Amino acid sequence: MSGLQQSMPMLFILLTLQVLDVITTNLVPNLEANPVTLFLFQHLGEMWWMPKLVIYLLIAAGAIMAGRIPRRTLMIITTGYTIVVLINVANVVATYLV
Repeated sequence: MSGLQQSMPMLFILLTLQVLDVITTNLVPNLEANPVTLFLFQHLGEMWWMPKLVIYLLIAAGAIMAGRIPRRTLMIITTGYTIVVLINVANVVATYLV
C-alpha cells in the first residue's frame, strides 16, 4: 500500500472532525475561547469556517504532492481536532441538555 493510500483514512477522519468542529462551534458560538476563531467570527461572519476549509485542503494537497504525510504528523493534528470537537460537544451538551 502506498504512503498516500495509508494517509487517506486519516485525512478522511480529519475532514470529518473539521465538519464536526464547525457544526458544534456554530451551536454554541458564545462559548468560543479560541481568539483566532473569534477574530474570524468578527470579520467573516457566517463564513468564518472558510479558512478551516483552506487549511484542510492545503494538508490534503500536501499529502497528495508528497505522496503521504508522516503518520505522526497526522496523528498529532487529528488528536488536536478530536480534543477540540470533544470540548465543543461537552459545551453543546451543557448548553442544551442540562
